Amino acid sequence: MLPKKRANLLMTASLLTGSVLGTGMISFNDTAHAASATASDQSTAKKDAADKLTTIYYSAYEGHFPNNAFDFYTGKTTKADVHEKWGPPSTPISKNSDFEIYHAEMGNPGYAFSYDKDNVIKEIRNFGTNVERDHSIGGITVKMLGDEIGSADHIRHLPNTGETSYIYETGDFELEFIIGKDGKADHVNLVQHQ
Repeated sequence: MLPKKRANLLMTASLLTGSVLGTGMISFNDTAHAASATASDQSTAKKDAADKLTTIYYSAYEGHFPNNAFDFYTGKTTKADVHEKWGPPSTPISKNSDFEIYHAEMGNPGYAFSYDKDNVIKEIRNFGTNVERDHSIGGITVKMLGDEIGSADHIRHLPNTGETSYIYETGDFELEFIIGKDGKADHVNLVQHQ
């Protein structure tokens, strides 16, 4: 039998490095590996959001968003074109909203469209995805805007919502990042200059 002090020392060492048999307790190495994986995931999310930001920014010069809404141009695409490609909206235009909304589903971003009197898109609103949001629009921060695409041309505070609008002039269009109270983008608007 081990002396009591040596048994306590052996028990403490077992707890710190795993069990005597190597199963049961989490070792510091496993904890460090998990922390490293989390940091790697955060780094990947930040890179993905930065890539999404620059892709959105350069697409805005052409009057559209990338990926799912690539074929929809502000000032050119009609309501009938949107309906033909995507079907009827999840939420149609109502007395409370000038936008038709296509909700985010299964990792696809959500969008909203408003139209002029001739039923041509005048504004596209990109809500991003709900799944892994930090890899998309929800990962865009004010610092990232400055680092990736420079200072905004205009900044407006939206007192009704507590959000802030960062507006970039992109040729014939305005690209507007709506930043929420959490410091991350809630959605992005694209409008043609009038």
